[in-house]
Amino acid sequence: MRRLIPALALLSTLTFAPTSQAADIYWAPPITDEFVLPFGEEAFGDAIHAGDSFDFKDYLHIRIEGEIETGDAEKFSEVVAEHASEIFNQSQSLGVNEKNVVVSLNSEGGDFYAGLKLSDQIVGFETYVGKGDQCLSACAIAFLGGSVRMARGAKEMPIRHIHSEAVVGFHAPFSSITSAIQVSDGTPFSKELSKLIANQFYAQAQDAINEITKRMSAWELAPDFVFAMIGKKYRQDDERPLAEQYLLLNNVAALKATKTTLVADRMTYPAQIGLLGAFNACTYVVFENTGGEAWFDAPWDSVAHGSYDVPPTGALIPTNVKRSGGPLPRLEVDGYSRTFLPPEGDDVYFFQNMMLRTGRMDCTVFRKPDGDWYVQTYSPDIHSPNFPEDRRREILDYNAPYPISNFTILGPYSVWNNFPAIEPAEWIARILNKFPDVTGPSFDCTGKLDPAAEVICLIRPLGQLDGLLGKLYGQAVERDAKATKQSQRGWLSVRDRACRPGLIDTNDPLQFRNLIDCLTFFYEKRLEQLDQIAQAN
Repeated sequence: MRRLIPALALLSTLTFAPTSQAADIYWAPPITDEFVLPFGEEAFGDAIHAGDSFDFKDYLHIRIEGEIETGDAEKFSEVVAEHASEIFNQSQSLGVNEKNVVVSLNSEGGDFYAGLKLSDQIVGFETYVGKGDQCLSACAIAFLGGSVRMARGAKEMPIRHIHSEAVVGFHAPFSSITSAIQVSDGTPFSKELSKLIANQFYAQAQDAINEITKRMSAWELAPDFVFAMIGKKYRQDDERPLAEQYLLLNNVAALKATKTTLVADRMTYPAQIGLLGAFNACTYVVFENTGGEAWFDAPWDSVAHGSYDVPPTGALIPTNVKRSGGPLPRLEVDGYSRTFLPPEGDDVYFFQNMMLRTGRMDCTVFRKPDGDWYVQTYSPDIHSPNFPEDRRREILDYNAPYPISNFTILGPYSVWNNFPAIEPAEWIARILNKFPDVTGPSFDCTGKLDPAAEVICLIRPLGQLDGLLGKLYGQAVERDAKATKQSQRGWLSVRDRACRPGLIDTNDPLQFRNLIDCLTFFYEKRLEQLDQIAQAN
């Protein structure tokens, strides 16, 4: 049944692709830009470390632009042939190139099967989607052809690159009705004709799925990614945001699922990190170290749902913490998950949890005296001296803490471009319906504002949440004035200690979005509490 559902969804996607000019395939000047690699990863030879530099300066460069159509694979082969003697070593076959070649793509899509054939022809070369470029639909299929044989007789190894300001998007394959079945003008529509068209559409849909699945192994795609792709329906003249139209390669999990490497113009290292950024940094390292095992869903529930009568100063790290050198707390797990929020002015976060497969996992995020932030996880199994030496390079923080950048604070699932809309949780709609007149904050945005208020006034959905909070707070005070006022003071203190407005660099879009998401989370938790108080008998 799991395989059938995407196929059924695919039937409704058989329609025309967006059109643009036909693909232009040509030898282009070398790409001379210099990049940094935001994430460390394994590589053929020396490991890649976060912050390493990268460039294509010594590569030959083939450029593909425009609509992907029938005949492009043959056109690509003809272009390659122009430099065949320079690329291939004729005396040593088996597909090892003498010269590195990168194929850059910029296309809104085109014919699915033409994209497949082009992907097959690109095998042997690296692929790249550069800054400001888009590679969608059939182009994304062609992009997956990026792979290189690193040694004679070896299997091709996927090597695909995407710039942090580029867009690569996948959706279900499609075709046009005219290619499915030929119907003469004037033919009356009937049940038989309808059945014939439906059967032909289904056959084409199944054939398209088969073409993708038989290449999964060569492309080294994660099965879950493929199922998500063929379940992403294409709509003609779709005006929704790209993130809703396509399955985008704009987070770490998607990169891992497609064996794609991210490049960026630069990385920044946050001067300050909030609770959400710290949690995401931990989640990223745990994700990498365990091969994608889930850690926390909402690690700060113990903080956000607490009584808020925490001390304004003084460490929240428990007294039984066992230290193992430096600011790296270790303690025995006495619950399923716990979060320890740092006191004001203290720069260390600590999380602990029990994972399904890995077991105990601690994580500390801290700032060193030099001002840089680091993340260090600890698992008795992974960080053991008995852990195989040949696998220690797979563990990002086996020998030393892992540095935190503006990309690390995204974790494995948050995105670096095409951000989703800032929307409150679905259950908030029930409260919105009670107060349809609330459209902004509960306070005047024209006066002198504290750092949190500045963000709340700037981001409309946050302002609306604050307005709702003002309404519910008044109702809750009527029910229990003393307790409500006390918990409100505690909530404000914890919110600011956790999200750190005023200290986060709001000029960095990744850090700013992190701050917005943190404030949104705390507002939603507080609204939930106040709503319960207001409705209490």
